[in-house]
Amino acid sequence: MDGLAIVADVPRIERHPDLYFDNGDVVLRAPISSEGRILKYQLFCVRKVVLSAHSDVFCNLFADASENVGPAYDGKPLINMVDEATEVSHLLLYLYDPSRYLLRASHPDTPLELIGAAKLADKYVMPRVRAAMVRRVAMDWPTTVDQWDVRQAEIRALEELITRADYPRYIVVAQRTPEPVAAINFAHAHGCPEILPAAFYRLATINVGKEWSLLDQFPHPSVTLFARWPLCANEDLLRCMRGEQALADYHAAVYERIRSAEPLAERCRAPYGVGGGYWNGRPSALSQCAHFLQTLCEARWGQVPTDDPLKALADLLDYRSTMDDFLPVGAFSAGLCDECEAELALWVTQERMALWGRLSDHFKLK
Repeated sequence: MDGLAIVADVPRIERHPDLYFDNGDVVLRAPISSEGRILKYQLFCVRKVVLSAHSDVFCNLFADASENVGPAYDGKPLINMVDEATEVSHLLLYLYDPSRYLLRASHPDTPLELIGAAKLADKYVMPRVRAAMVRRVAMDWPTTVDQWDVRQAEIRALEELITRADYPRYIVVAQRTPEPVAAINFAHAHGCPEILPAAFYRLATINVGKEWSLLDQFPHPSVTLFARWPLCANEDLLRCMRGEQALADYHAAVYERIRSAEPLAERCRAPYGVGGGYWNGRPSALSQCAHFLQTLCEARWGQVPTDDPLKALADLLDYRSTMDDFLPVGAFSAGLCDECEAELALWVTQERMALWGRLSDHFKLK
């Protein structure tokens, strides 16, 4: 198998701090490289049975090695691997302690750490291990608008918690939230396109100046989200830019639709603004509901595109708690009539589901 060989020399080396076990019966040696140059080698002392249980490749290798006298280290067979030590370490960590990855929900480093490990799992024919890694990364990213709302609620709850004056801990939201660029790279490498709409939508909400390396320079606690922008491929940057433009165009279109009273009930019960009487057809621009909706549109939706139209749509329904902030004193204090309020709720729900379904088109993912 390409990438594995018995070695005859032992260059400058270091033992892995967590993966050099006293009861191991084979030593793996893998290079630590920088810009294509090998700096040193890292050693892993593990049990053959752990690797053999998951991979016929390793099982056959160890069987062949046991029949030949080869180099040894620390009294154990020494196997050379051309794979990067970082990738080898995460593969072995997953095999020895999968809870390290499975039990840390929404961690920004999970796809970054497992992208190389999943590659090795594929190379050394560990299909179940690779599939489990793909599922682990995918589970952090919603595939429906309802799942997205749940994740957003978790983020908002964390933001509220860490900004409380009496909260004693320093927490950065970005360190408790999946990071989109690493997830996008993982999805491209390992075939889980179902997470791409949510990952690109998240990326489009993050300012390009919020680069991951700057995270620790911000005061704590921080509710700002960051992204690993330097790791984003050029074609994905272009997808993000196209998606942002598509969302801006969508925002402008929805502004006109709301202003035209599209979300209101056909049998609106609100009276005309002049002359009394009730509207028995499409709501008139003179009706109180239409006037209120236009005021709500200017205050909550506006003409300036938002980076999160899913949230902006949902905010249209939460107007009663903040009516005093955007309405003149005593003006339209009743809000919408019952029929129009129900129609607006249905319209927003359908609009958000439709927008979610179009994210793949907006970001040119198909």
